[in-house]
Amino acid sequence: NCVLYPFWDDLNPASAGAIKYYADAANHRFIVAWLGVVRYGTTDPQTFEVVIQENGGITFNYQTVGLNNACTVGVENCTGTDALQLYFNGVGPFAPLTSTAVAFWGGPSSSISGVVRGQSPTLPIAGVNVTVNGRPETGTTDASGTYTIPIEPGTYTVCFHHAAYCDTCYANVLVEAGTQTSRNATMRQPRAVFSVTSITRNFSPGVDHVDSFSIANTGGQCLLTYSIMDSSASWIGETPASGTIAPNTTQWIRYTVNIPLAQIYRTSIMVTYNYTGSPTRIPVEINGVNADELNPASIPTVFALHQNYPNPFNPSTALRFDVPRDSRVDIVVFNMMGQEVAHPVSGVYNAGRHQAIFDANNLPSGVYMAKMTAGDFTQFSKMMMLK
Repeated sequence: NCVLYPFWDDLNPASAGAIKYYADAANHRFIVAWLGVVRYGTTDPQTFEVVIQENGGITFNYQTVGLNNACTVGVENCTGTDALQLYFNGVGPFAPLTSTAVAFWGGPSSSISGVVRGQSPTLPIAGVNVTVNGRPETGTTDASGTYTIPIEPGTYTVCFHHAAYCDTCYANVLVEAGTQTSRNATMRQPRAVFSVTSITRNFSPGVDHVDSFSIANTGGQCLLTYSIMDSSASWIGETPASGTIAPNTTQWIRYTVNIPLAQIYRTSIMVTYNYTGSPTRIPVEINGVNADELNPASIPTVFALHQNYPNPFNPSTALRFDVPRDSRVDIVVFNMMGQEVAHPVSGVYNAGRHQAIFDANNLPSGVYMAKMTAGDFTQFSKMMMLK
């Protein structure tokens, strides 16, 4: 009784081989190895080991074992009332052959369970990854936001992660033996509002041009974490390329363009963040214009917002506007109730003629008003979308 049987078959270490042990404290385990030990009356060496984990797991590893149908493999409790026999006299579900292994473990006597909901609205959240510090056991919430993690008794920090929410952790969660501990969780969610849906600019080659767009955490309940990358090689760069945005604040992203030739360059700026819809792709089109084309005659003398084209549109249209001098320009789109529904242009523009693509795919059909402001200048333009 009270024995582990990795290879019970009258082994004789006094004849050949050795038995060694190692207390591997760093990895919380104890190892006993039989190295080339033979059976009585044979020269057939057996090399195998037993690994006993601190958490109760047991593994038998077989490196080199000879053909032997008489051995016993299994475990038995200390009272002789329970046992698991895997192999005996050539019969059983597991044969101890060279380069094989078998593991034993017992289920935890306790568990942590609960329901994960959003802060507002208070709806259950599916797909939340639940982890417990220092333990390999994990859980994932189902469609009703429920999770259960079998675990040994102890005091833990339980953390909840979802790609569209802010991480949440609860410390000092006490799990007692033979009990199911309840730990519900509330997860807060940020927001991500972009000032542009695309970027189209006319720039001369060989010169650094700086412009910007914004990411706002409007109405967010926690920090919005973002990271920016582009697929363009070397002619465009963004700063700050990563960071956090507090609730109801805005982060302006400066991008610098330096194109080598007078031709059209296209790329996309990809922004990943911890909110629904991530990642966001912002198409970029830079038209390289030679310096001799940027003469005073080609630069407008007054601010102007031209009629969008096409109009009516479905679902995108070009917003064309003139800037007589380097200025900050905003174009905001309102519905007929006066509610702001989009902010497709927001940034500092160099003197020239510009256009931005407004994508209204998420809006219903109807009449909308575009309002351009630049310093003291304000102009409205009516647009119609027909789906």
